[in-house]
Amino acid sequence: MTRRYYQPDLPQVAGANFSLDDTEASHAIRVMRVKPGDQLQLFDGGGRIATAEVTLVNRKTCQCQLLHAPSETQVKQRMVKMGIAFPKGDRCKRMIESLTELGIDTVVPITAERSQRPESESTLHKLRRTVIESCKQSGRNHLMQLSSPQGLKEFTSCADENWRWIADPRGDEPSQEAWMESDRICVLIGPEGGFTDAEISMATAHGFKALALGHSILRIETAAIVAGAKAVGAVG
Repeated sequence: MTRRYYQPDLPQVAGANFSLDDTEASHAIRVMRVKPGDQLQLFDGGGRIATAEVTLVNRKTCQCQLLHAPSETQVKQRMVKMGIAFPKGDRCKRMIESLTELGIDTVVPITAERSQRPESESTLHKLRRTVIESCKQSGRNHLMQLSSPQGLKEFTSCADENWRWIADPRGDEPSQEAWMESDRICVLIGPEGGFTDAEISMATAHGFKALALGHSILRIETAAIVAGAKAVGAVG
């Protein structure tokens, strides 16, 4: 079975020798028990993929040789960005896994009036590792970008997507055909208790429209996944 690994500095030329990225090498050596002659499928997170053969394995290093020059995978025609007031702990991890698998392009942690404190750098580092693992599992070749936290005012004032939505049960439920009208989509998901009326007014002043996600009150991660699935359905 060909195994899949993240190699951000993927060589350009067939026959190039290189060492597998440290974290990936540790997994390959200790968990997958790779040995010389095994073939690995590599992706660089930017859309390039290649196959390499393991040439040498020791306690800490997995050396490989590229079997062919990397090829480029197709770039999507539409881009989806989500600003989310993150839930905590395992709920957040599961949300990031699902959004990565769905194909969301960018996720920005949002701080709002009812949200908890911003995510620490150590938490974001772990979540970015979750993105990598989800890409490996799902076959996705472009990493989902997980940005540093932003305040709601900063996020809404900088949004320039031609379709902008803020989750609000009083809003509209656009059809799937309506989602398909835009090539750049931005969706805001609020904290437990939702956005305040003042926050919704601020977002609408910057071109956001209220978006209903069904008749039930959804948890943060559920709302994010539902909205993400609708948006990604639009990008095909």
